[in-house]
Order: sequence, then structure tokens, then C-alpha cells
Amino acid sequence: MVRWPFPAIALAMLMLGGLAGQAWCQTTTAAAARGVDLDPGPSTGPDPLTPPEINTPPPAAPGVPTRPTETTKPAGEIDPIVALVRQRLTAAPSNASSGDRDDRAGLVAFYAQHAGEAVWTGKDGFTTRATQALGEIRKAEDWGLKVSAFDLPALPEGPATTETLADAEIKLGLAVLKYGRHARGGRADPPSIHRIFDQKPTIYDPKTLMLAVAASDAVDAYLRDLHPKHPQFERLRQALLAARAAKSEEAAKSTENIQRLVVNLERWRWMPPNLGAFYVWDSVPEQMTMVFKDGKQVLSEKIVVGKPSSPTPVFSADMLLVIFHPSWGVPPGMKVYELGPQLKAAGGGGWFFSSSGASAVLRGHGLLLSRGGHPVDPDSVNWSTADVRSYDFTQPPGPKNLLGIVKFRFPNKHDVYMHDTPERHLFGGATRVFSHGCMRVQNPVRLAEVLLEHDKGWGTDKVQEYVRRGGEIKLTTPIPVHITYFTAVVDDDGKLHYRPDVYGLDGRVASALEGRAVHLVAAATDTREPTAKAERAAGKKAPAAKKSAASGWFNPFTGLSGN
Repeated sequence: MVRWPFPAIALAMLMLGGLAGQAWCQTTTAAAARGVDLDPGPSTGPDPLTPPEINTPPPAAPGVPTRPTETTKPAGEIDPIVALVRQRLTAAPSNASSGDRDDRAGLVAFYAQHAGEAVWTGKDGFTTRATQALGEIRKAEDWGLKVSAFDLPALPEGPATTETLADAEIKLGLAVLKYGRHARGGRADPPSIHRIFDQKPTIYDPKTLMLAVAASDAVDAYLRDLHPKHPQFERLRQALLAARAAKSEEAAKSTENIQRLVVNLERWRWMPPNLGAFYVWDSVPEQMTMVFKDGKQVLSEKIVVGKPSSPTPVFSADMLLVIFHPSWGVPPGMKVYELGPQLKAAGGGGWFFSSSGASAVLRGHGLLLSRGGHPVDPDSVNWSTADVRSYDFTQPPGPKNLLGIVKFRFPNKHDVYMHDTPERHLFGGATRVFSHGCMRVQNPVRLAEVLLEHDKGWGTDKVQEYVRRGGEIKLTTPIPVHITYFTAVVDDDGKLHYRPDVYGLDGRVASALEGRAVHLVAAATDTREPTAKAERAAGKKAPAAKKSAASGWFNPFTGLSGN
């Protein structure tokens, strides 16, 4: 027999992985050193600077016993129902979904080591645990789930055969595991619904979930406890129950509102179980940022979010840095679609072209050009053939910098963040969907004061010192940032509010949950920037449309629109 040197192979793979990781870190560090803040918005393809996801096993379910307690049968004697269950579980259906296959594998693993009596059935029919589980699953609609999704067993009247009991044991076991998966947000994979959803629900390992359920004396309570604990989830659930109870003559509208409530309940299942004692909450539909401390809102400010063509992604990350007077780097998408065409039209670069067009374009935008960390003369580049993505365009700190006075960094694969903006007129409208994905804050200095008072104990004077001189502040304790997309919210007075579905995503989520096309009417999103009238109402002068200093043609960049 040939024995392969597995340790040597593993060592080589680890070394290669380490080199790849080192190269990735060096790449991102170099980009950061150049002051380039990439913000392409959510992309349809993989991000070359993003390491691949590591497949980690699902977490164990809570309440798993440390040791099996089933010892009711004499040693060596196996419950005939369990023995038949083991046999019948080996034949897995070929058309099962990945989630159903995982549940079945978990059930196989559970019964392979289960030494006691069957969990759900016995000589007298269903056990007490089974009755509790069946009763709770039949209430799935009360939690925004679908009863029809679960194949629940039934037993004939009178004595049942071992075969019938074994089939019921398997059916109910699979139904319980599926309910547990759905309660945790496993009905659909969020990114598969739309690339904007960068969320991964916490789904428990099926085997450990089965172990915990089998050890519970109150299975119904255990299943209820699997749903999100967030207060807003329960408020929306109560709103759903009330809407179903009061379904009026406006059947179509009522049905749509009920569906929208179900969609928002599902989005809560995708949220982290623990939001944090102190966190930032960015609501894309409301275009607002809020700060919460111990469940109480301590700050609320307007924000500008991404356009429908470059939507702000939905995810959670930890804020690590607050940077005063930052530099700004033109993101790849803007290089290709906005800045690149201007450079080509201006005729910059090469002996055949004008000698001042490119430098005038960049000077008009206040941009510096570099490549590989070294300065480059823009007029020395033939922009008609050059790959604009290989160059770095950086706007240094200053009064016209598009990031304004301060930006807030929470590293993420989308490279979006929160920041100030000199374009104050954008906050004048009711709808504020104008960015390339990042979130611009109306009063970022006030936000910085709240965050740094919490993290550093600083007062206003200390923050104003940084406003004057600039600097990068590393937070002592990372602050969770949750970028969210909820179109139904229940306030503290119990009143239900619907928010604009600015990206038209409610119908997509509903379709994924229903397994069929569902159309939910979304309000039209106005992506036009506020007019001079709105500016006058705000007491400011609207910026005039700019022209290129190089050729006089209209500049769609309009002084750069930021991230």
C-alpha cells in the first residue's frame, strides 16, 4: 500500500496559503498607504482585494446536553423504531434542496448515536414532545413562516405498525429541523435574492439542534425561542397578527401590507443576534443614521445613500477609525465611467495630443495622479489607450475634498463608509439617493462627538481640536455599524410606518419566500438632486453646472459627486 505524505502536503498548502494571504495584505496595505479609498459600490463580480470566504461549520444549537441521557433500553437492545429509522434514513431523496439534505444528514448523525427510545413516537403513538412540536409548527404563520412548507406526519387511529411509526419519526424530525432553519433565516440565501444583501444568517447545526430538542421537556417553547429576540421583530410580528385579524374590504392592499410585514420579519432573521450595547444604525430606506446606546436612540441625522444604479449594500461591520481631513481616491467605477471619458475627450497625453488637456481636467477636480505610489504627469499619458484603472487619482485634504472634514471607516469588502460632504444641498430633499454607495452624513462632526465621547470620553473641545488640525483616531473598542433595509417599522407608541422601498427589493424577497413571482408596488425613487429652490430654502446657493477647463464641454462629473 502506498502511503501519501499527508503532513508534508498539508504543510505545503499552509505555506502557500500564508504567502497568498501575505500578498493580499501587502496589496491592501499599499492601497491604503496611497490614500486610495476605493468605493466601487456593490459589484457583480468578485473583488480581487477580497479574500475568499472560509467555510466554517454552523454553530451548535443552544441547550445541547454534554452527554446523551437516553438509557431507558437495556445495554445492547435497540428500540425497533430507531433501528428502522436508521435503515430508512440511508435512502435520501435525490431532488432535495441543500438545506433539506443538510437536515437529513443531521438526522442521520443524530440517530446513529441515539441509544434510547424514539423521540417522537412510541407504542402509544405520538409522544408528548411530538404533540408539542406539531402544535408549534402549525402556528408558523404567526411568525411570518408558512405552515405548508413543513411535511407534518399523521398517525392512523388505533395501533400503528413499526414501519408507520418510523416514517412518522423521520417526517417530524425533518420538519422540526426545517422549522429551526427557517426560524433562523434559512428559507433563502440573502445574496442570491440580490447582491445588495451581504448577510449570512446564523443557522444552527442540524445534529446539535436535534440533540437539544430531544433533551428539552418543552419543545414548543424551545422552537419559539429560535426566532429573533430583537424588540422590533416582536413589534412587527404583533403588527402582522393584527393585520391578519383586521383584513378589511381592501383585500388587495391588505394582502400587500401583510406580505411586506412578512418580508421585513425575514430581514430581521438575517441580522446579527446581538446588535451591541452601543451601535450605529444606517437605515437605507429612511436615509437616516442613528446611534443607539443600551437600546435608546442618542443621535439621529440625515444621510445620503447610494443611487439605484449603485446601491448601498446591506451588511454589518465594526467601525475602527475616525479620520479627520481625509484624502479621497476616485473609485474604480468612477474612473472607468466618469473620469476616463473626460480624459480621453480632453486629448491628454502622447505626442499627437494636446499637452495640457489632461492636467487641466485633473486640476479642475483637484486630483493628483500617481501609479504604484509614484507621482505621474497626466500629460505624459496617452489616455486614449491607457487603462485608467491602473492609475490612482487622489484628492488631498482641503475645503473642496469630497469627503469633507471627517470620514468613518468600518472595513468591509465593498469598501463603503460614512463621511462628510461639501455638497450640502443634497440634504434638502425628502429622498436622498445620490451617492455611489457610501453614506454621506449631514452633521458628521456631531456624529464624531457622540462616538468619541463614548469610546474615548472626549468632550467637544477635544473633537474640535481634530477638526482644526486633522488626524486619524483608532477606536479603543470597535463600534458595530449596521446598514439596514427595513421598509416597515413600528415606533415606540406601537404605530406601524412603511418606508419607501427605494431599490424595489420587497418584491424580490417576497418572491424568494413564496417560490413564485410576487409583485409589490414600490414608490418611484426620485434621483434628481435638489434644485436651486431647495437650496434657497436651506439658505444656501445651489452650485452651478461646471464645464471642463480643458475644452468647455459640459462635465457630467459636476465637480465630482463623491462616493
